Amino acid sequence: MRYILLMLAAILLLSSCATVPKPEANLPKSPPDKSNPNLASMYYFMSGSFLHFNGELITADQILNLALAQDPGSFQIRKLLFVNAMQLFNYTQNPEIEQRTRDMLSLARQSYDFDQEMLTLAYTSYRNLDDAEGVNWALDRLLKDHPRAQVYIWEYVRQLEAGKKAPVSLLEKALKAESDIPEIEYIVATLYLDVNPKRSRQILLNSKRSRAGELQLLELYRTANQDNELGAHYDTYSYPEDKDKISEYLLFLQKYSFHDIALSHLDQVLQTGDVELIEVLSYLAYLENDLPAQAKVYQFLSTKTLAPADDSPLAALLLLHHIVHPEFADGLQVTDKIYQIKDLVYISYLFASQYSYAGEREKEYQKVFQDLHQLVQKNLPPSLLKDFMVDHTAFLAGLYDGDSASAVALAEHFIAKGYGSEDDFDLLFQHYGDISDEAKQIAIMRESLSRYPSSASIKNNLGYVLLNYPEHLAEAESLISDALYEDPQNVSFQDSWVWLLYKQGKYQAAYDYLPVVLAGAEPNAELLYHAAMIYQAAGEKQEAIKYFGLILQIQPPTEYHDKANAELKRLEASD
Repeated sequence: MRYILLMLAAILLLSSCATVPKPEANLPKSPPDKSNPNLASMYYFMSGSFLHFNGELITADQILNLALAQDPGSFQIRKLLFVNAMQLFNYTQNPEIEQRTRDMLSLARQSYDFDQEMLTLAYTSYRNLDDAEGVNWALDRLLKDHPRAQVYIWEYVRQLEAGKKAPVSLLEKALKAESDIPEIEYIVATLYLDVNPKRSRQILLNSKRSRAGELQLLELYRTANQDNELGAHYDTYSYPEDKDKISEYLLFLQKYSFHDIALSHLDQVLQTGDVELIEVLSYLAYLENDLPAQAKVYQFLSTKTLAPADDSPLAALLLLHHIVHPEFADGLQVTDKIYQIKDLVYISYLFASQYSYAGEREKEYQKVFQDLHQLVQKNLPPSLLKDFMVDHTAFLAGLYDGDSASAVALAEHFIAKGYGSEDDFDLLFQHYGDISDEAKQIAIMRESLSRYPSSASIKNNLGYVLLNYPEHLAEAESLISDALYEDPQNVSFQDSWVWLLYKQGKYQAAYDYLPVVLAGAEPNAELLYHAAMIYQAAGEKQEAIKYFGLILQIQPPTEYHDKANAELKRLEASD
């Protein structure tokens, strides 16, 4: 918490002074209107305003200067130009515009009085310029004419930095004053930490408690060794409104190893029926080898309304508990609830995450995964799931390259029973492509699309394979165009589209679109082959030869090496 306080003070740090001309007395807050608007000034002002409020400050600065040149007497234009310039400097901290910022501040102070917006921007700008005199001028004016919550906080910090004992009455005024800063209670509570931690906790308890404020309150309990208060804090939450806060709370307890406090809330969390929250406590029960707690989680999972995709991570976690602690037999009873391969990968890394690593990370990770590999072999009965876990953990342990056959078999098993994620379908799509079984590729992608009808990548993959079948070109066009509409910058989708045009015999259209694909693509044999064939169809023989040649430089060789060689020989024969 002291670090947070130091960071807050650093933001407001004041240092070297700079001389700023003092404004003349009784300057008008609303200068006489000497504006002489015309079509050009109004156009530039409206354009500049639009750019300013959309955050395009650099362009807005240029346009507003054009507006001022057309109507130099307009205070409205001058003010927006000033506001935009101050924001530009404060956001960018660009040293190249420091002097211009100083000059604009000096000129404005000599010309007219500042309103609240201008004073606030002036304060921030002077602070970023390390101009103590300017900061003091702006802050004194804000305190006198526009006292708001943040102004009282700035004054409190100013006195602290001057070595004074700043009165906490300023902080209390900040709490009561008007403010447009949603984190005001958190900021005040932070400043109270060193002088009155009890008041800091009270403020946070009575606040709306943002994420930062919530974590600060928990830290206060922790550093004060107030375990009872830390445990009782759960009762301040209401589910489902405070789900995110409950999650943060449980993760906080996990981070600082307050596992007993966290697990004391298991019954309350189970009553929410929220699988994500229960998963956090199940992991802590795994770390503590708390079999009674895991038995409750197992009972919950066994009796709840079935939601396979949502339940799968929790089921995988219970399985991990059995793998490591086989006396927890219930963990083996949930394998039928595991929905996707990703969740088995997840528990493998979860197993590794419980250890700390100090030496050569890769070797230490491999040693941990070797331990998991042995536990899997010892404690799982024969099954497709065990086959995958044996291969996967062996791969992570560096024992041998993972055998994809076990992953393929498990993915096929999941999909056959109506399970399987999009990743599992992609795994099979790649596998069938590797063994050149397009019929199975098409079948698996059609099944995948029926499960995930909004997936652009599935549409693209199915459409691309269908390009090899003239009778399916219309369907391929519909699929690829849908994918490209959803993600027009995706190079893979662009490549599919340009190859569709080629397959349709629209060589000029393919040639015209090809630069778009090549501009954003990393070279790969497949895309280079498409480019070469399109250049060849367009009559650009040398470009075709160039791209066929690039394919031959890629290692290791692929099927496109043979295709490129065949085309080059054909081109040579035609000469």
